[in-house]
Amino acid sequence: MSIFEVSKRLMRSQFIIVAALLGFGAVTLAPPTFADTTKARAGAYDDVLQDLKDAIVNRGFVIDYVGHIGKMLDRTSDVVGSKSPYLHAHYMHFCSAKLSHSMAEADPENLAACPYIVFTYEEHAKPGQVVVGYRKPPEGASDASKAALGKVEALLAEVVDEVASGSF
Repeated sequence: MSIFEVSKRLMRSQFIIVAALLGFGAVTLAPPTFADTTKARAGAYDDVLQDLKDAIVNRGFVIDYVGHIGKMLDRTSDVVGSKSPYLHAHYMHFCSAKLSHSMAEADPENLAACPYIVFTYEEHAKPGQVVVGYRKPPEGASDASKAALGKVEALLAEVVDEVASGSF
């Protein structure tokens, strides 16, 4: 058997293993839900987006990245044969050094909760109703981890509540 054939068989075996693991994970993991992490607010999308940015920055955090997910979906809609449901949609990354240190000390695997993600969108079907929300951090394995991640979630909920209420 040539080295090429051995390499090809090895790659095929690795592909099968990865596919099996991904398939198994898809069966055992619950899909994420955001019903308890979103709130709607009537108003102009740009105002809500700016309020979300301000709610983060006014707490002393730096927004690491703003993703223009709505524009990406619009740009690629013809290629995938689908239409975006959004008039506008953005997400933002940021972290708190204090909370992230606490998470990492509780469990190094809590790194997966960084960065924190908040998002906002307005649907074509509901113009003038802007949704703001956050990605829920994982629950955590230990009591220390649960406590640290709970503080992160409390921060994210506070930001979303402030923006949704328009209390600036």
